[in-house]
This record gives sequence, structure tokens and C-alpha cells, in this order.
Amino acid sequence: MSHRYERNPDHIRRRHVPAPANAAITQHLTELLSPIVYSQQAYYRTLGMRDRILTLPLDLL
Repeated sequence: MSHRYERNPDHIRRRHVPAPANAAITQHLTELLSPIVYSQQAYYRTLGMRDRILTLPLDLL
């Protein structure tokens, strides 16, 4: 009798490597998201909430 073990995806070696940074894409995302982030910050300030910017997993600023 053979028993097949199921593989746990948490224990598998990752083979995906993040792509190198692209200056044009970074610039485009910064231009796109910065006004939104700062307007949200101003909105929170009018509501009396904490004055901070929640970080995204991108280096935008």
C-alpha cells in the first residue's frame, strides 16, 4: 500500500522573483496615487482622526 502525502504550500520553496524596479512605472504610480493619498489624509483630518498616511507596499513617496 502506498500512501501519497499532500504537499503543504507553506513549505514549498518559492520560485517567483520580483521584477526589477521600473522608473517609468514608479513615476506613473506616484503621480496617480499621491493626490488620492493626500486627499484622504485631509479628509481624515476634517473628521478629527489621526494625521497619518497609511503605507502601501510600494515606494511611492
